[in-house]
Amino acid sequence: MWFNLRNKLRWRNRKLAQCALPPVSHSDALLINDTVRMADAFRLLRDFYSREAEKRVGLDDTDHFLFDLFQGEDQSSSATPTLQFENPKLGQLQKTLLEQFVGQNKSRGILFSKTRVSTHCLFDWVSDNRPMQDAGIKAAILTGASNQASHMTHVAEEGLDIPECNLVVRYGLLTNEIAMQQASGRARAEDSVYSVVARAGGQEVRRERTNEYLEELSRRAIAEIQSMEQLAFQQQVAELQRQSVISLRLAELQLMERRNRCLASDVRLHCRLCNTLVAHGNDMQLINDT
Repeated sequence: MWFNLRNKLRWRNRKLAQCALPPVSHSDALLINDTVRMADAFRLLRDFYSREAEKRVGLDDTDHFLFDLFQGEDQSSSATPTLQFENPKLGQLQKTLLEQFVGQNKSRGILFSKTRVSTHCLFDWVSDNRPMQDAGIKAAILTGASNQASHMTHVAEEGLDIPECNLVVRYGLLTNEIAMQQASGRARAEDSVYSVVARAGGQEVRRERTNEYLEELSRRAIAEIQSMEQLAFQQQVAELQRQSVISLRLAELQLMERRNRCLASDVRLHCRLCNTLVAHGNDMQLINDT
């Protein structure tokens, strides 16, 4: 069963709202487990429960039950042989990096990851990996002038520019064809390598193939637009702009309608921890329409 945290808060049920927090954290941990190492996933959970235990006041039976439940899972996992569940994507990533960096002191690489958390986990993995350390691979989060490999999320795909970069790796990313083109374009050096590391037959591979198809469609569309007559092109642009303005106005009207459905005085804000009434909607004011 998946808990929708926003729905639980809307129902004003503190117990369900608190029970929804650990599943969200466990879901994040499962994503980390699928991306990097099991140890990183458990570390994420330990950090979550440690923060909750420190900042929370007025713990009730629900809180203690959730904390005790995780402690039992954490202790049982300590005896699990991690090598048996090694992430195969990390093995492929190690192979890709070693092939490009061994014997090439001037190599520079960029590795795009899904989230900031996975970026930090990948950095720790590279730092703890003996073969890559023996190969002289130095890793850093974002950029560094003296680093051979840089790890970052896809937010840097568009603006990052490293002239010496001869390796771009997209690690388990699900993005559109524009982000794919931007990432592959980061490889500036001659004889550069663009690589995708993902689970065989997984969503990432299917998405990458879809992006390649969409990239080809984009080339065809650009060629067709460039072959249009100037007058026909201008008329079509004007029509698209007119439709866009109409859509924006309709969206604004729908937003105003939703805002006027209930009075501000009917909105109540409760503390998530103790469920105490904190304020009403009419106690809040907009400053400069923001």
